[in-house]
Parts: sequence; structure tokens; C-alpha cells
Amino acid sequence: MGQKEEPRRVAGKRRDGRPGPARPAFFEGAATQDPEVVATLLDTFVRSWAGTTPDEFDAQVHEWVTTIKQPKLGVPYVELVYQPMLELFDYLKAHEFRVFVCSGGGRDFMRAFAEKTWGIPKEHVIGSAAEYTYADGRIVRSDQMLGGLDLGPGKPEHIFAQTGRLPAFAGGNADVRHRDAGLRRVRSARQSRRRGARVRPHQGRREVPGHGRAAGLDGREHEERLGHRVQDRRRGMTDLTAIDILVNPDDATIRHAQRCNERMRESVPSGFALDATHQPHITTLQRFVRTADLEAVYAAVERTLAATDIAALSYDAVALRHGDWGVPGQGLAVIVVQPSAQVLDFQAALLASVTPFTASGGTAAAFVTDPGEQISQSTIDWVDGYVPTQIGAGHYIAHITVGFATLEDLERIEAEPFDAFPVHPASVAIYHLGNSGAARSELKAWPLAPATS
Repeated sequence: MGQKEEPRRVAGKRRDGRPGPARPAFFEGAATQDPEVVATLLDTFVRSWAGTTPDEFDAQVHEWVTTIKQPKLGVPYVELVYQPMLELFDYLKAHEFRVFVCSGGGRDFMRAFAEKTWGIPKEHVIGSAAEYTYADGRIVRSDQMLGGLDLGPGKPEHIFAQTGRLPAFAGGNADVRHRDAGLRRVRSARQSRRRGARVRPHQGRREVPGHGRAAGLDGREHEERLGHRVQDRRRGMTDLTAIDILVNPDDATIRHAQRCNERMRESVPSGFALDATHQPHITTLQRFVRTADLEAVYAAVERTLAATDIAALSYDAVALRHGDWGVPGQGLAVIVVQPSAQVLDFQAALLASVTPFTASGGTAAAFVTDPGEQISQSTIDWVDGYVPTQIGAGHYIAHITVGFATLEDLERIEAEPFDAFPVHPASVAIYHLGNSGAARSELKAWPLAPATS
């Protein structure tokens, strides 16, 4: 479209069938994913962000998706996620499928929010993308597209290029199905039949205009069949359990933690005591998992343990520090421990094994509570954001929580000398979490052989 060329306009229709205002054909093409129009848009986007690093690009996307709101509904676009599609993701993961998102849109734009919004790892997002170049020790976006456009026949091409496989199942929205014909038809020589599905939005029993014109599924009937599994975002999910996959330390470390806890309770007597229902521990991974899948989670952790060199898991306690947990004038104190490289490998393996059974959007109902106790929003946010903020070297802060104290007392206590000591794992366990990340109720445990010198 030239700079001085007036774009061709087409007449739209209102929902009641009356003629609507004319719209530029260019934007009609964008809405229907016309390859030429999408290619023009993506080429413009590629050139606009040339020279930026992945972190810089992610930051700009994050700012946009958290501040720009959908005009009619008044909420950020990342909150407008079609729940039946998330349910489909969860169903496929629970049956040991690897789930990928493949779109004609910008791959890196989607990757910026895919993990938190869809529960899909960045590396499982496929789409049209910019090339990257390495210069002066940095990876930066170039001004060229990487390969062809991820539309029509481009979709199976991109999928195979990234995964080395063709899909066993493909599902998506129906309004651009003619653009995905190649994806629906392609299959490997070993597949007698490839499965596919389309999701068609409805309002009650009336089809939303412009969606699912050929055939599909009535939205209300679909949600009735899903029953309690359909999430109302205002209520949150109530069929989830907040779990902590943790390491129980040796007796010497527990005694040290209990002594620290006694000092914290001298400062804040109403704080929790380390006891049978507030177990001293080192968190390895916290997640919201589907309650119905707990047995599968136990089996996944057991398989991971069987493949791990347990003797190589080691820690060193190095300091006492505190964090802000949303309580005015108080801090949550922890003993900071340094994990070995093998501990980080173990964490990564655990994450991979339990991810098929996880979900986001947990509420206070997912935690253990005492009568009248309120789960803090800080606790819910910590579990929901544990991945990716606490995963891997440079992010994972291994620690043993020892209680609340006033900020004044913590300043004095933290200024005292700290004698470092080794921490030996005694067992690995899964606990049902309570407030402030406390390990409240043991769900499953695996004793470890004591370390030998």
C-alpha cells in the first residue's frame, strides 16, 4: 500500500444485519489473516524493533499487555483467554501430549506472556518471527523475517522446523480455517489419521457473527459438559491444590531453624511456630496442581528421584535475611542456603515432570487454613509466579523460612555474625501449602539415604 494511495474500503455489517460503516480493506485482511496483509504488518513490526535484545522486546510487550485494555470490556487483553481452550491444553497435557501454540502472528510477542497466560513454555510457541544476530556479546533482533510466513502451508513447515515432528492433533478457532488447510491435511507416513478440532465462540445459543461459519459446537452446551472444570475468572479455580515439592533437612539444621524461630517469636509473639504443621524445609518447586491429578504428580516426582544422583544434592547455609511479605512493620525471615549445581538440575527435572498437571489461577481455596485464617495475596502471587521467577541459576533463592519479626529487630539480628554450616537432605516430600509458604500438611514423602563421607 503506497503512502499516497487511498486504501480500498469495504462495508461492514452490524450484528443485527444492518449495513455498518466502511472499513479499510487492509484491516479486513488483517482480521481474516490474509497472507499479504499479515506479511506487510509483520515486516513492519520486524523493522520497528530491529536492534533490540530479547529482554528489551519482552519488556515492551509486558508493558503493553498489562496497561492497554480491551475497549468494550475494560480489561487487559491477556485476561481475555478462552477457557475451553485452556481446558483442552490441560486435558492434552494430562494425557502426556506436548502442547504447542502455532500462530501466524508474532512468535516473540506471544512468548512474552505465553507461560503465565496459557501455561505454555516459551519454547513451545511457534509463529512468524524476526531473525536474530549475535553482535558485541548480545543477541539482537534483525530487520529480516526468519523463514516464511507461518500461515497456511507455512504452519506445518514451521512446526516441523522447530519440533522435528508433525502434529498428532491440531485444534483452533474456525474463522480462519481456510488459512490452515495445510495444517489440517498434513500427516506423517506413520499416522493413519490426524485429529483436528475447531473452537467456535457463541453467545448462549446464538453464534457470534464472523466466527465458526461452517460448523462447530454450541458454547453453552460445551460449558455445561465441562461443568465445574470451567473457570470463572472472578471466582478463581477451586479444584487446585497449592503444593511445595521440598527437601526436609537433617536434624541439626532443623534445630538451628527452630532456634531462629524462637527469636522471631520473641519479636512477634503472634507469628507461627516451627512445629509439626509448620515444617522447616527448603522449597524446590511450588505450583498449583489439579487436585484430581495428585497421584500422577506423586508418580512423576518418584520417577524424577529415581533418575537423580541423590548424594550430589547439597546445600550450605550462609546468612539470615528477610523479605517483605505485605505485613506493615514486619519482615519474613529466612536462612539463605546455597544449592549445588546438581540441585538446580534436580529442580529443572522436577519442573518438567509435573508441568503437565499444573494450572494457573489458584485462590485461597487451594491452601491449608486454620479457622478464621485468611491466605495473604502475597502467598497466592508467590506460588502463581514461582515459575519462572524462582527457576534456575540466578533466580532460585533456596532458603528455610523461620518466621516473622519486626523490621527493627531484623536489622539488629541480621547484623550479627552468621556461622555458615552444611545442610544435608533427609527426605524429599510434597506438602500442601499454607499461609506465608508454610509446609502445613505432608502429602507424600521419600526418605533419602544419609550422606556418607
